[in-house]
Amino acid sequence: MASPSRFPNDIRLIFLLLYGPIGLVLLILRLAVYLQLQLAAHFIPCYYGSIRRFILQSISAVCGMLVHCSGRHQLSSNNKVIVSNHVSVMDATVLNTTLQVNRSYSKDYYPSREEFLKACKSKTELSQPILLFPERTISDGKSLLEFCDWVFETEHSVQPIVIKATRPFLGYVRLTTRTSNRWEDLLWHFFVPYTFYDIRILPVLSKDANESNDKAIFRLRKEISEALNLRSDPIVSEQSSLSASQIKKQADDGVINSDNPQTEVVQPVTPQKDSSKSPKATTPTRDTRLAKMVQQVQDVFPQVPYDVIQKDLAITKNVDDTIAKILDGRIKYTPVTPPKKTENNEISTSPNRSLFSSKNFGRSSSERLTSLLDRREALIERARKNYRENLESKSK
Repeated sequence: MASPSRFPNDIRLIFLLLYGPIGLVLLILRLAVYLQLQLAAHFIPCYYGSIRRFILQSISAVCGMLVHCSGRHQLSSNNKVIVSNHVSVMDATVLNTTLQVNRSYSKDYYPSREEFLKACKSKTELSQPILLFPERTISDGKSLLEFCDWVFETEHSVQPIVIKATRPFLGYVRLTTRTSNRWEDLLWHFFVPYTFYDIRILPVLSKDANESNDKAIFRLRKEISEALNLRSDPIVSEQSSLSASQIKKQADDGVINSDNPQTEVVQPVTPQKDSSKSPKATTPTRDTRLAKMVQQVQDVFPQVPYDVIQKDLAITKNVDDTIAKILDGRIKYTPVTPPKKTENNEISTSPNRSLFSSKNFGRSSSERLTSLLDRREALIERARKNYRENLESKSK
């Protein structure tokens, strides 16, 4: 539950410890009431809107969620799809309480495009609009992930909404982390005194007659990111959901997928050593261990400078924590171009690269993602084999 990247390692932790007993009492009481109200709301049909809304408002009050909504005049009663960014585990409850929408749709509910479209087709016949999180997973609130290409499959116009979540008290306790799960985020929601949600309704965005899905989604994503003053990251939800431990394991296996995971397989490179000094058959020193940890992180993020990684590892002393901080954007750096490998240190993989490359470049993001998932296992297995061959050749 206490993820290292959820709160900073400074004096503010003292205040969190002092607040701990109060937070635990709130957590237990809120969890008990939340489970009962959520169970009741689940069995109440959508057409009992007033009762369902009262229960959701009770959940919001019990969980300490304060909501402010602006731009209600932009809300269209004829629109059937509401699109929003995803910043916390309680977004669906907050938006359901404020706007009275149907069940939200994300990767956790409908993992495939076909299941989503089938569900949307049945839901669009109802009076209430559908809530869609096109990122398909919770982001860190500092950037937008890539949107899925399902947004305009059911309707040619959508209602964009932006949502911001802050914690005025204990604000340094983050809403989510890269390695946390939904239950962990929910328990921290119950632990803190309250969370403030600021909802802003944007004008309806329509897809032009001759406009492609990709261009319409790009316009939608740009409008939401500008309203939030956020950057747009070229990361899909499948990449974001990789925990720091999974990324570290890929680095150990030789699969380096920081910027372009579907095309590159890079073998780990051992740190350069001074040839004038003979190796010692003793336990690795602190500098050696630090250099190895730096190399592990740099294998995952070759664009991050060596000294920046070394400086952060000297503080965290943990590869997972440093990787998580880089993913969350908490480490500032100037990207560098990774050095090219020499012929002596490079394992020849070019003859086999064609075995794993896609014959045709997918026209849509879903086709490219499917191609990536199909080739991922083959890439990992090939990287492991090459890495073992490299170790065997060096031992000889």
